[in-house]
Amino acid sequence: MGNLFRNVKGSKFWKRMLAGALSLLMILTLVPAAVSDVVAADDFEVVTFDGYIKRGDTVIPISNVTEVYEGDIVKINCAWKLSNLIDTTAPKQFQIDLKQYLGNITLNPQSGQPVTDKNGNQVGEVTIDSNGIATYTITDEAFLQEGERTGTSTYDGVVDVENSKENNGKKVPFKVGRDSTVEIKYYSDRTESSLEVYKSRDSKAVVSGSSLTQTFKVKLTAKNGVVSGINLNDIAGSGLSNLRNITVKTVNGTNVGVTQGASYSSMDALNAALENVILAKDEYIELEYTMDVDKAIYNVTNTQIETYGNKIKATYKNNRDTDKETESSVVYTDVTPPSINKSGTSYDPVTGLITWKITIKLNDFLEDFKNSGKTIEEYITGMLDIPGAGQDAGSATVKTALTKVSDGEYYLEYTTKAASELLEAIKISGYTFHNTFKATIGGKEVKGEADYSYAPDVKLIDKAWKSYDSTTKELAWTVAVTIPDQTVMPISKVEITDNVGGDMALHTLQNTVYYNGKAIVADGVITTDGQDIVEKFENSWNGYKITLKDAFVTANSSRVLNFVYKTTIVADDWTNKTVFHNYANLTFHNNKLNKTVNQQDEAQWKDSSKKENAVDKTGTVSTTKDEITYTVNVNLSAIENLTKGKTITLTDAIPSTMKLKGTETVNAIWLQKVYNNGYPFDGSQYGTVAITTDTATAGKIKFSFIVTEEMVQKVEALAAAGSDSAIVRITYTTQIADERSFINEGTKKTIVNRVSAEYDGTDIGNATDTRELTPKNLITKTGEYTEDSAPDVSYTVDINPNALDLVDGDTITAIDEIGSALDFILSSVVLTEVTDSGTAVLTQGVDYDYSLSADKRTLTLTIPDGKHLKLTYKAKVNSTIKVYPLGSSKQNDSLTAENAYNRFSLNGYNSSQTKGEKSIVHVAYTPKHQTVSELRDITLFKYWTDQDGNKIALDGSTFQLRYATYDSVNRKMVDGDIIKDNITVSASDGKIVIKDLPIDKYFVLYETASKDGFAVNPYPYYFVLTGSSGITLPAGIDIKTFSEDQNVLEYENSEEGRLKISKRVVNADWNEVKDRISFTVKRGTIVLATFTGNDMVRDGDVYSKTLNQLDPASNYTVEETLQTVTGRTLKNTTYKIGNRAEIIGSRTTNVSIEKNQTQTVLFTNTYEPLIEYGSLKLEKAVSGDLDWNAVKDSIRFIVKKDGETVGTTYTAADFTLNPTTGKYECIVDNLPVGTYTVTETITDKTGYKRVTTYTVNGGGTQTGTVVSNLEIEKDTEAVVSYENQYTEQVGSLILTKQVTGVQNWDDVKDLLKFEVKKEGTATGTVYTAADFDYDETQQKATLTINNLPIGRYFVTETVTDKAGYVVSTTYRVDSTTARTGNEATITLTDGQTIQVAFTNDYSDNAGTLKLTKALAGEVPVEEVLNLITFRVRKQGEAAYRDYGLSEFTFNQTTNRYELEISVTPGTYTVEERTRDVAGYLLDTTTYVINAGTETDGKTATLEVLRGGVGTVDYTNTYSKNTGYLEITKEIKGDANRTEAEHALKFRVTNTADNTVKNYTLADFTYHALTGKYTLRLEETSGEYIVEETAYDIDGYILKSVKYKVTGGTLTEGKKTNAEVVKDQTTQVAFEDDYETAPTSGALEITKTLKGGVSRKAAEQTLKFTVTDTATNTTKEYTLKDFTYHVLTGKYTLKLTLPTGTYLVKETVYDIDGYIMKSIQYSIDGTPVESPAHADVVTDETVKVDIVDTYEKKATTTETTTTATTEVTTTETTTTATTEVTTAVSTESTTIATTEVTSEVTTEATTAVAGPKTGDSSPIQVVMILGLTACLGAGVLIAENRRKNGSRK
Repeated sequence: MGNLFRNVKGSKFWKRMLAGALSLLMILTLVPAAVSDVVAADDFEVVTFDGYIKRGDTVIPISNVTEVYEGDIVKINCAWKLSNLIDTTAPKQFQIDLKQYLGNITLNPQSGQPVTDKNGNQVGEVTIDSNGIATYTITDEAFLQEGERTGTSTYDGVVDVENSKENNGKKVPFKVGRDSTVEIKYYSDRTESSLEVYKSRDSKAVVSGSSLTQTFKVKLTAKNGVVSGINLNDIAGSGLSNLRNITVKTVNGTNVGVTQGASYSSMDALNAALENVILAKDEYIELEYTMDVDKAIYNVTNTQIETYGNKIKATYKNNRDTDKETESSVVYTDVTPPSINKSGTSYDPVTGLITWKITIKLNDFLEDFKNSGKTIEEYITGMLDIPGAGQDAGSATVKTALTKVSDGEYYLEYTTKAASELLEAIKISGYTFHNTFKATIGGKEVKGEADYSYAPDVKLIDKAWKSYDSTTKELAWTVAVTIPDQTVMPISKVEITDNVGGDMALHTLQNTVYYNGKAIVADGVITTDGQDIVEKFENSWNGYKITLKDAFVTANSSRVLNFVYKTTIVADDWTNKTVFHNYANLTFHNNKLNKTVNQQDEAQWKDSSKKENAVDKTGTVSTTKDEITYTVNVNLSAIENLTKGKTITLTDAIPSTMKLKGTETVNAIWLQKVYNNGYPFDGSQYGTVAITTDTATAGKIKFSFIVTEEMVQKVEALAAAGSDSAIVRITYTTQIADERSFINEGTKKTIVNRVSAEYDGTDIGNATDTRELTPKNLITKTGEYTEDSAPDVSYTVDINPNALDLVDGDTITAIDEIGSALDFILSSVVLTEVTDSGTAVLTQGVDYDYSLSADKRTLTLTIPDGKHLKLTYKAKVNSTIKVYPLGSSKQNDSLTAENAYNRFSLNGYNSSQTKGEKSIVHVAYTPKHQTVSELRDITLFKYWTDQDGNKIALDGSTFQLRYATYDSVNRKMVDGDIIKDNITVSASDGKIVIKDLPIDKYFVLYETASKDGFAVNPYPYYFVLTGSSGITLPAGIDIKTFSEDQNVLEYENSEEGRLKISKRVVNADWNEVKDRISFTVKRGTIVLATFTGNDMVRDGDVYSKTLNQLDPASNYTVEETLQTVTGRTLKNTTYKIGNRAEIIGSRTTNVSIEKNQTQTVLFTNTYEPLIEYGSLKLEKAVSGDLDWNAVKDSIRFIVKKDGETVGTTYTAADFTLNPTTGKYECIVDNLPVGTYTVTETITDKTGYKRVTTYTVNGGGTQTGTVVSNLEIEKDTEAVVSYENQYTEQVGSLILTKQVTGVQNWDDVKDLLKFEVKKEGTATGTVYTAADFDYDETQQKATLTINNLPIGRYFVTETVTDKAGYVVSTTYRVDSTTARTGNEATITLTDGQTIQVAFTNDYSDNAGTLKLTKALAGEVPVEEVLNLITFRVRKQGEAAYRDYGLSEFTFNQTTNRYELEISVTPGTYTVEERTRDVAGYLLDTTTYVINAGTETDGKTATLEVLRGGVGTVDYTNTYSKNTGYLEITKEIKGDANRTEAEHALKFRVTNTADNTVKNYTLADFTYHALTGKYTLRLEETSGEYIVEETAYDIDGYILKSVKYKVTGGTLTEGKKTNAEVVKDQTTQVAFEDDYETAPTSGALEITKTLKGGVSRKAAEQTLKFTVTDTATNTTKEYTLKDFTYHVLTGKYTLKLTLPTGTYLVKETVYDIDGYIMKSIQYSIDGTPVESPAHADVVTDETVKVDIVDTYEKKATTTETTTTATTEVTTTETTTTATTEVTTAVSTESTTIATTEVTSEVTTEATTAVAGPKTGDSSPIQVVMILGLTACLGAGVLIAENRRKNGSRK
């Protein structure tokens, strides 16, 4: 193993293993230890623990209580003490397990009960959980820092005894305290208990053979408490016997004493078991048993008799141990004997036959019938009908024989006949027949009876309206009474009653009756004319009744008597819809039938001469605001000749006290009004009505709307269907015009409002509404004071709930006054604004403010006006109200309306609505949890000792006092928070008293300043003020103790020494480095001073700082810390103490200081020379035939130094226009000083010649693209200015024209045209003969065209034929062979001239080819003209000529297009050539030659003779080839219409030709009823792509986009294909679902690179992360995602993000060839650590700047030097470098091998792998890390020395 270890040691494996172990050790040391704030149980002591029973408002010590009940309220009073030794850092928790002090008592859980000090201020809270654990949380650190802390707590609980049922009535031990137990008589319930006995039947009695049995159930329930000792006695009638089969069916309870399912043979056996039963409250037992029933029960009519009844009687003991008895109600045997049910079904008034139906049920006899073996006819015998009065005896006739309905149920039907002498009387008066049916069923006689009543249709009374007298407003009504033939059907006692029913408000009945035109009753008196007619006249309900004399009736047999009544209209107004009713009632006695008969009739009348009031109005007073909302209905059905387009205007006269709240409150709809029994109800709503509101006239509101066609049609339809009507309903809201005055007056107002309406200028009605309006309360105040909240009172003030504008300014003053027993708790004041969308807490001092009066009784608040506010705060009951602990014999003081009032009012207002008051009237509660504590003083005596040993008082010293703690792990004291600072001893006796210090706490006293000439003692002085907790002092540490009696702390000083620290800087300016230098001066481990170079002053050739008042000693240490200086490299650091030798290092030790002497330490820093930088400006100008925009995409520049590209390739994107010079500029910063080459790499532009020139630093102009030997100098900008001049490449074209044959130039020149068109262009340039120069000598016309851009051209002669002549055209290009045709193609190069010569030869050997064209069907003529051509070719010839339809002439007579062409005689082929017309189909093409037969096709062949005419007539028939594409859009969720219409976009692409059409949602039509948008497009048949291209709406999140095509399924997506079919509609329905987006802001990250790193290298390497701390989601970005700004040299990335906190971090930053010097973060200019915590807030931008500083790596070469030199090397860190002289040094790189160099480089890279982000590790972790680093360094050095030794 030893050999193995030696072999492994030193190997690479050894190094890696060792490094891994060290890394693991480092990680383990970083695991933090848990920290607890819960106080140990030993630190909390329960002093006393007392219990009380609360009865009403009285509390009784539990030791004095003789009996208790379950649930009794228990109050526990606990006195406790908190140790002085606990840590005083808040919050602090301690717990009490209260269960250990209690027995048979359960505490009520409490949450957040306040703990208060002796002044009522809350210092914490206490929570009691369900397990009885009380947890105290003390949050007041000042209280914790005090000593001798005691407290009292009152806990609430209840009596809760285990096994309460068994313990009821017994003495039970109750425990309150550790050892205190008292036995008290216990009852489980406060009220006396009882036993409830409930008896019932289980089901019907059961027949089994000859036996009949009944099962009974008994339920025994304990009520209000425990019941025991139960004994039952069953008391049965004589018809019941043999009680048996007793079973316990249900046991509901615990430990009852019997078990479910148990059975007993007798009642005695049951009672034996019940003796042990104990039932608690609501527990119960259910029993069941069976008894025999005597079958004689079927022979009795009523089975509910005692003979067959049964009840239970019970005795028991209640919860007071008292004997009680009770019994159940009687339960009877349930049997159902056979039954007969009879009913009458019909009566025939002609034959007099009555039909009866008999239903027979066997019921309990069914089984007997089945077992009897008989038929039903044998089982049911003796069936007998017994007819009643008015029927003929023996007339019964069977209609339907006995028929089975179901098992045990049968029916039969038969008829009886009415007596013949009564038939006529029955026809008029009706009759009730009675009938009885008997039968014997199974030997038992059963019968059934029934009545049947016949009501005839014949009426003897008829009521009708007769007339209306508009003058007297009288209505006449007739009552016709038919008297039957008195010999056949005599009647008597005829009474006629007439009344108006419920119409008394419309008209009243006169007390005069007319018969045959004469008054038989006048004004209620029977007249002479009525003496023989009327027997009696009397009042009746809403009318009158007359009785006719019998003789008059008999005398008028078979006659109709006509009586007339009159009513008087009493209504002030009515309409043609008002219905007037009149009712008549006839009563007479039918002598034949000996019965009284009643008959009724009614009549009604409407006044057709009246117009209906088309308007009604109602007002509704708001319950919360000073507003009235009115509803005005306009009945369209009541308007005559309702016509579309006419205007209906309503004028609403409102009083001056009111005004319209706003036109936005005006709404109008129209709907159906349904009438049910004359009462109106709202029916279907038809839609909204466009209404105009006019408030221009004071005191009036005018509403108007226009009658629509739909309204007219609906009114006509409703009129045809019935009585329903259509109405327009207008609603609007009015409010008090002067709210302030209304509120201040505080009185009720009567508001009268009248509306009138006109239709097309004609009055259609009016309506008035009267309402009362009382000012609503502006202030509502509530207060709460409870036993749990004491001593605090909570108040809530609801202010200005309707957000009224109450004052002229922005704020209003409120006054809150409080009684003398209360004090405001200002810290509890919260003012909240309440809006419809929620609440927002306002900021005190910003949104509102308050001040407290000197007497602290009045709180004056300045609050926002015009807002709904809610004010909450607390007040506490102060010390003027005396309260005493629980159980005290003293009575607490009372809170009254005089001392505990709280009044709130608004300044400037006096009405009750602007005030609120809440008084607390109650005996004051003792706070449940109170504490007291104690502090102590100590005297500090400061002195110095002279040479004789005398103590001399010394003033002028200053001290700082801190808490201290003992670190038991490291066995040392640790400083805590400052208690008192700047404690100055100013008295001549050298003494000062330090007050209010906690007891049993560690303190440390530091001297921070002393009198001139005396040293400041740097060492801590530890002491304790000892108290009752007896703090234990740690061994080995000097800690002084002071008691209450011995409390003087003596503190000694000595005379001073001085230390001067000086600083020299080599190769750097002091101002460059002073901010990067800091010093730390220690004495031992105590830091005496830290300062930077800024604190040092010039001292000759150095900078110095002198430290005074140092204690003479020899153990001082001075350490210099250096931070990296930008652009500087530190070479070394040395120091020199006094006159000693200079030493390399930055930390001195053992610096000695003597009394009254100055010691000097000089530090020297030597830096490497500075790297210098300059910059380069590239300028670019473009001239000639092109400008910047034309060539910018072709511009590229490269900058190189020493053959290596610097930065990136610069393009036009890197240039910006300088408006002053007119040139484009690109600035390249941070270029190291040196020689550079600049090259413009891409400059050419097709079709142009280029000349590039440049100047350097404004020098001479040179030609070329490469600038060599460009010098970049320090802090200087070099300027290279390029200019590219472009010249377009052109050539010339010469056109010549000659005319030969029978025509000359002048004959045809006006018919000739030429077009010169460049390839790729849509049109060319047209030239005519006027553009040519004609040479008579050569008979040739010439045209020269210069400066044509180079390229391919088409030169075409457009030859117009001359009538009667035939032309032949040839052309020649330069000297090439002549060709037939009229189009030449040429290619023109730079500087070239090309000649094209055309020759036209004319002959008169001609005929005429006539082409005609007709267009039929649906066709867009203008489009077709350019899409149809005709190709004419003579047979045998290759040449042809095309003629466009646009060249034809339209003949309006023939409705055809015509063209005549002169041709040489011969046979010709004419071919029609067509292109498709978008959206149309060419259905057919036909032609006719020379008026012959019509032929399908496009190609015709015909002969043209000399001088003749050949005609081809073509006809094209077109039809539309389009369908409809209908796009619908539905928006769901939170987004609104306006936002959507501005944002959403769509694209429709025709896949056939890729044509695209774009639309926005604003192009769609919105349908209010469906909430959908529709866009209907007519498109050519084919395939289309429909796509929603823009769907994001600001402020919203798109949850989903779905679509479906023509009724298909809804699919996720934003794009779909849709086929448009001819004459059909294809539907594409989009559905977007949005939700409101969280608020967002912007995060802008900028990146700056320093140290000459190229853009390309940085963009390929650097990476960043942005982490949302709310969701813990991270997104990565590269530098390529940023935007680079050439002028600033910075990169920028701007992100829009939801509000929240984000972590920004650069994660990859190492760049090949460079050393990372530092990474610096800042947020909005403030430096921060990594990662940067950036807060994104709504609508704002937070900026995170990241600056990377790099240094280019030096080239490392291997040398063979063998000398060994030990030097001090400098460690490189990211932020600060501490240079420390150490005995262990790494080897010089001059002797390092390649392997060593590699290892050192790797370690250096690792050291700067990331920026330092802070150190929160505990000191032990730092020590372990330090030891680990030293161990690793030792291993490395040992290894290197071993290697070097082997090399030597």
